[in-house]
Amino acid sequence: QNFVRRPIFFRPPGGSYNSATMVAAGECGMRAVVTWTAEAKNGVMYYQDDTKLKPGDIVLMHLRPEFAADLQAFINAQNAAGLKTDFLENWM
Repeated sequence: QNFVRRPIFFRPPGGSYNSATMVAAGECGMRAVVTWTAEAKNGVMYYQDDTKLKPGDIVLMHLRPEFAADLQAFINAQNAAGLKTDFLENWM
Protein backbone atom coordinates (compact mmCIF):
# COMPACT_ATOMS: atom_id res chain seq x y z
CA GLN A 1 0.00 0.00 0.00
CA ASN A 2 1.36 3.39 -0.99
CA PHE A 3 0.91 6.31 1.42
CA VAL A 4 3.06 8.75 -0.52
CA ARG A 5 1.23 11.80 -1.86
CA ARG A 6 2.77 14.08 -4.41
CA PRO A 7 2.90 17.61 -3.03
CA ILE A 8 0.66 20.21 -4.65
CA PHE A 9 1.76 23.27 -2.67
CA PHE A 10 5.12 25.04 -2.90
CA ARG A 11 6.47 27.18 -0.08
CA PRO A 12 9.25 29.38 -1.44
CA PRO A 13 12.27 29.39 0.88
CA GLY A 14 12.26 32.64 2.82
CA GLY A 15 8.94 33.54 1.22
CA SER A 16 10.55 35.15 -1.83
CA TYR A 17 9.23 34.33 -5.29
CA ASN A 18 8.69 35.88 -8.70
CA SER A 19 7.03 34.95 -11.99
CA ALA A 20 9.86 32.54 -12.86
CA THR A 21 9.32 30.75 -9.53
CA MET A 22 5.60 30.47 -10.27
CA VAL A 23 6.28 28.98 -13.72
CA ALA A 24 8.82 26.49 -12.35
CA ALA A 25 6.50 25.45 -9.53
CA GLY A 26 3.67 24.91 -12.02
CA GLU A 27 5.91 22.83 -14.29
CA CYS A 28 6.68 20.62 -11.28
CA GLY A 29 2.98 20.00 -10.69
CA MET A 30 2.44 22.50 -7.90
CA ARG A 31 -1.10 23.92 -7.84
CA ALA A 32 -0.27 26.91 -5.65
CA VAL A 33 2.59 28.88 -4.15
CA VAL A 34 1.88 29.29 -0.45
CA THR A 35 3.31 31.89 1.89
CA TRP A 36 2.44 32.57 5.51
CA THR A 37 1.00 35.37 7.61
CA ALA A 38 2.22 34.18 11.00
CA GLU A 39 5.08 32.12 12.41
CA ALA A 40 5.54 30.08 15.56
CA LYS A 41 9.19 30.38 16.55
CA ASN A 42 10.93 29.61 19.84
CA GLY A 43 7.56 29.17 21.54
CA VAL A 44 6.30 32.62 20.47
CA MET A 45 3.83 33.65 17.77
CA TYR A 46 4.89 36.36 15.31
CA TYR A 47 2.39 38.08 13.02
CA GLN A 48 2.98 39.99 9.78
CA ASP A 49 -0.12 42.18 9.78
CA ASP A 50 -1.85 41.87 13.13
CA THR A 51 -1.49 40.82 16.74
CA LYS A 52 -3.59 37.66 16.58
CA LEU A 53 -4.64 34.89 14.23
CA LYS A 54 -7.43 35.60 11.77
CA PRO A 55 -9.51 33.22 9.62
CA GLY A 56 -7.42 32.10 6.64
CA ASP A 57 -4.03 32.77 8.23
CA ILE A 58 -1.29 30.31 7.37
CA VAL A 59 1.20 29.65 10.18
CA LEU A 60 4.79 28.67 9.44
CA MET A 61 6.40 26.12 11.78
CA HIS A 62 9.55 24.07 11.43
CA LEU A 63 10.42 20.64 12.77
CA ARG A 64 13.22 21.64 15.11
CA PRO A 65 13.98 20.96 18.78
CA GLU A 66 11.59 23.69 19.98
CA PHE A 67 8.69 22.37 17.88
CA ALA A 68 6.66 21.32 20.95
CA ALA A 69 6.84 24.89 22.31
CA ASP A 70 6.00 26.30 18.86
CA LEU A 71 3.01 24.00 18.54
CA GLN A 72 1.77 25.00 21.99
CA ALA A 73 2.13 28.70 21.12
CA PHE A 74 0.08 28.07 17.97
CA ILE A 75 -2.61 26.12 19.84
CA ASN A 76 -2.87 28.90 22.43
CA ALA A 77 -3.20 31.54 19.69
CA GLN A 78 -5.73 29.43 17.79
CA ASN A 79 -7.87 28.92 20.90
CA ALA A 80 -7.65 32.62 21.85
CA ALA A 81 -8.91 33.53 18.38
CA GLY A 82 -11.67 30.90 18.45
CA LEU A 83 -10.34 29.25 15.28
CA LYS A 84 -9.77 25.69 14.15
CA THR A 85 -7.33 24.18 11.68
CA ASP A 86 -8.10 22.79 8.26
CA PHE A 87 -6.20 21.36 5.31
CA LEU A 88 -5.29 23.75 2.50
CA GLU A 89 -6.56 21.13 0.05
CA ASN A 90 -10.08 21.77 1.38
CA TRP A 91 -9.93 25.35 0.12
CA MET A 92 -8.71 24.69 -3.40
